[in-house]
Amino acid sequence: MLLIAYLHFYLFALCIFICPLLIFIYLPFAYFYLPFAYFYLPFAYFYLPFAYFLLMKQSNIQQLLITNHTTFLGTIGSLADTDYLLSKNGKWTAGQQLEHIRRSVQPVTLAFGLPAWVLKLLFGKANRPSSSYDALVEKYQQKLAAGYSASRRFLPPTIGLAAREKLIAAIEKLVRQLNQRLMKYSEQELDTLLLPHPLLGKLTLREMLYFTAYHAAHHRKATEHNLEMTNYDSKN
Repeated sequence: MLLIAYLHFYLFALCIFICPLLIFIYLPFAYFYLPFAYFYLPFAYFYLPFAYFLLMKQSNIQQLLITNHTTFLGTIGSLADTDYLLSKNGKWTAGQQLEHIRRSVQPVTLAFGLPAWVLKLLFGKANRPSSSYDALVEKYQQKLAAGYSASRRFLPPTIGLAAREKLIAAIEKLVRQLNQRLMKYSEQELDTLLLPHPLLGKLTLREMLYFTAYHAAHHRKATEHNLEMTNYDSKN
């Protein structure tokens, strides 16, 4: 509807200032959509100043990081040994999912331990606002759908059963450290400082935190899906 509102005024300007014959296109358009245009324009005028408040705040991000990683670790930790070691059709085992998440969270935690001026020196400053959580997730899913996958340094080796508790403890520690370290950054710095992502390019700190939280949920679902498909195949 917002697009319709703007189109209404562009057509009106074209009719008046450029080509009066376009009035025959404009009139039926205006007849049906003019009421909506006037209703939505005030929202367009006030939207941008308040767009900042649509972003997830620091405390909400901290909670999401804890919730998603705790759920992920709980899922892996509760698996029977046979399910934990199960691999079919080249899919990662649950242990490999753990190691992948550890390898993914570790550099983010290390980066948040650096002073703001170092991040600015290394990666520059953002020239755009941070994306919302949903927009960032959608962009990541589009990359995966296009066939992109984890880069070499994030690929897990074979992970044995004995490493499970150690990996769970390591990830819990990393997430605690990340939550502590992000507190030293202001809300403004979360939207202006950048970190590189191997798949998504340069992200603001806020976007990197969004990704880190979502990433755990993504791989929890992947683990559950792989097990469901394996169990389905074994029954058929």
